[in-house]
Parts: sequence; C-alpha cells; structure tokens
Amino acid sequence: MFGKKLLSVVGLLFLGIQIISVKGQDCSVSVDGNACTASTECELNDTGKLFIDGGQIFEVKVTEGQGNEIIRECKKATLAQVAKFCKAEDGRAMTKFDAFCEDTDCISYYTCGSDGLCTEDSVPNSCKRASCKLEAGQFSGCSEGDYLVVNVVDNDGVETIELLEDPTAGYIGKLYQCSTQNACSKIDDDVGYYKNAGSIELSYIKCNGNGCVPVQPSNHDCNNHMVTVDGDNVEFEEYGELVSIDEKVYICLDKNVKLRLEGVEDAKYFMNMDIENIYDNNDVFRGFEGNGYAVIDVKEEEIHIVKEEGLDPNGGNVKMYQYTDSSYKIYERSENVCRSMGESITEFKLESCSASPKDVAYYSKGETKPISV
Repeated sequence: MFGKKLLSVVGLLFLGIQIISVKGQDCSVSVDGNACTASTECELNDTGKLFIDGGQIFEVKVTEGQGNEIIRECKKATLAQVAKFCKAEDGRAMTKFDAFCEDTDCISYYTCGSDGLCTEDSVPNSCKRASCKLEAGQFSGCSEGDYLVVNVVDNDGVETIELLEDPTAGYIGKLYQCSTQNACSKIDDDVGYYKNAGSIELSYIKCNGNGCVPVQPSNHDCNNHMVTVDGDNVEFEEYGELVSIDEKVYICLDKNVKLRLEGVEDAKYFMNMDIENIYDNNDVFRGFEGNGYAVIDVKEEEIHIVKEEGLDPNGGNVKMYQYTDSSYKIYERSENVCRSMGESITEFKLESCSASPKDVAYYSKGETKPISV
C-alpha cells in the first residue's frame, strides 16, 4: 500500500480522507477546545489537510463563494476507521510513512479513532533518560530553564552538592535552575511543584516554602480512598497530590477530577483546598487548606497557587463569579467562549479572601449546566 510513490504524491487518499502534502506552504489552524479556525494562508488545494491539536484531529476545508471570495473552514475530522498519524513541527497530521519518506520530524505520534479523538503514543519511562546531570559538583546536559533539587553534603569538612534523589528525605533540598547546559544556580522557590529535569521516576519537585524534595507520584486515581487510623476509617483526600496513571503524571484537582501535566496548556484551574489529612505526602499546599476552591496557575514546568496581589479589603479586583469546563479550567468571558468549553459549564462563586496566607481568594463550586450552542 505504501511505496516510493509517497515521495511525489501531492494528494493521497487515506481511509477516505485526502491528506495534502504541503511542504513549503503556510496553511495552519488554531484550536480552542473543540473550536477550530483555518488560517488566511489556506488555499483551495489545502482542502483535506489534517492537523493534530490537543488530542484531536482536525480537517481543513477551503471553498470558493459566489462572489469568488475564499471561505476557510476547519472542523474535527471523521476517519473511516482507526488511523496512525504523527504530528509534524508545524502541526500537520501525516501518516508515519509519509513523514519518514519526506524526512519530516515527528514531534509526537498518535492513534486516532473515527470520532476524531487521538491517543498519543509515548516512550515508556523505562526507556527514557534524565537529561540534566550533576556529578562531582558539575552540571551537564541541562537546558535553559531546567529545575533540579540539590542537597548540600559535608564530606570530611568539604561541602559539595549532589542531586537529592530520596523522596522521603523531607524538605531539605534547595531549588536550582539552569541557564546553560552546564550552569545551574540556586533560586528562591515558591510553594508548589516544579518539573524535575534530573529524574524520570521522580518527575516533579515539591516545595513548601522552607525547602524542596523530589516527588514520587502515587498510583492512586484522584478518587480519594479510605485508610484506617487507630481503628477508625478516615477518608484520605488527594487534592493537590501528584498521581501516576499509565506512566503519565496528573495533579488531582478534586475528587475524580485530574489534570494531565505532560503537554498541558498553560492556564488557570480551580483546585479543592479541603486537603486536611493524616499524610505528609500531600502537604505542599497545606497552608492554604480548608477554605473551598482556590485558583492554581498550571504550566508543565511549574504549578503555583494564584495570589491576588494588591487585594483590597472589599475584594474589588477579584471576580465574583468564574466559569470552568469539566476539567476545572477557567475561561475568560467572550462572545464565543462556550463553543470551546466542551459539553458543560460550571460556575464558581467567590466566598472569602484570606490575608494569611496573603491575598488568596476562595470560591465555592456552584451548579453545572450543559452547553447548548
């Protein structure tokens, strides 16, 4: 089915969908949730071109209107059956054979179903290597922005530094950030999580304001669970905890609400702060507990509580109501925002603002309604 002809084919019919070879062209799409928009560079012969974004596959359609104007559309693709694609650097969805024959780098690989939803193929953790190393006090293989957790060790009166690789060590580590391949230095850490460039298994670093320690994500599923303490059953809340599911790391935002951190879109989310429990592995946000839902700023590289700097006594610069999709992602008000929010919208209401910790706003979760747009 696949042969040398792939090198010269401009339009390839694959599973009932036309995949256009667009080398050297600038047609692209922008995706917000389920809403897809084709760029103004898309031309008539770009119809059928596929893109992968956010685990979904989208198809471009370009037509000529009655007044000879160009009409550009983009919608979720429907495949005839399950198909294998890779995502090129420009976002194009290409068959893996096409990408190989055209010498195009694939930045990720996907298996896409007939519903247009795609599952990413990932390298098993056991096959990965940590990129950033610290040996004999020297850094190597690091990249600008990398985070590491470092311990100061006294060897016969001589202080040296080494990676902290014991998740049970307590908050004894110092947070380092790298500026070049072999230059990393201590920085001030804020309460939260940082992606650990020095370890695959200990994939994040947690800091509580007094120090840092690498994280060993648990094997739970953000559904809370019962433990026995002095003969009594106690529910262990997992809010704010990192968990590992199928070798992917998630943060638990609420009971049965989790957010995958690999490739996450930089955004703000609500997280349940009712995290009083008997364990110390969930104490990163312990100082913010018990006041409803707070906003966290989520990036793949770091996660922090959002503080409303300059909060006045009446909460004048804090929004009274905020709205999320089912993942608790917060959206800004706009004319077409609901078109990109999926199937439902949830309202959160401002309840209180705390001065200790300083300037944190707490919300209660309100009703959830289906989106009909």
